[in-house]
Amino acid sequence: MLVSVSKLVRGSAVKNKTVPEVKTITDRPVTDRHGCGGVLHKGEISMSDRFEKLMNGSDGESALLHVLAENSFDSILITDESEEEKIIYANEAFEKLTGYEPSSVIGKTPRILQGPGTDEKVIARLSSALKAGEKFEGKAINYKKDGTPFIMYWRVVPIEVGKKIKAWVAIQREGSAI
Repeated sequence: MLVSVSKLVRGSAVKNKTVPEVKTITDRPVTDRHGCGGVLHKGEISMSDRFEKLMNGSDGESALLHVLAENSFDSILITDESEEEKIIYANEAFEKLTGYEPSSVIGKTPRILQGPGTDEKVIARLSSALKAGEKFEGKAINYKKDGTPFIMYWRVVPIEVGKKIKAWVAIQREGSAI
């Protein structure tokens, strides 16, 4: 039986899989909108409550997310929700991966990384997933600023506020040499 979910927090491990933790007032299992779940027992404080208390509201959460993104080993690219998918953020790992300084790609599209070896079928799958508002995972040959081809693995997920997509986050890393 599903119960009402009031808050989701990423990071609770269930069956060796990282899933959101949910807050409930019963001992029954609860499931989030992605089909992931966990159990909180009466009287337990959820991770979301602990996190909000620690971070002291949205300013603290924003600071934490900034620290995580800037110190990630993976490249993180955020694009707006428009059809053009303009880049609004790139972290330092993006520069290490691609050779592009983060400030130089703001307002451009991730297509700057594509070239003659980029698989159009993968790009079509990505485009379909974005249009449907769905998460995407894939790999493709992309190109560094100096033209060097590389295999890039990436995951693209929507940033939703309410039920509206406000932006997309791409988490990227280099694969094996070509």
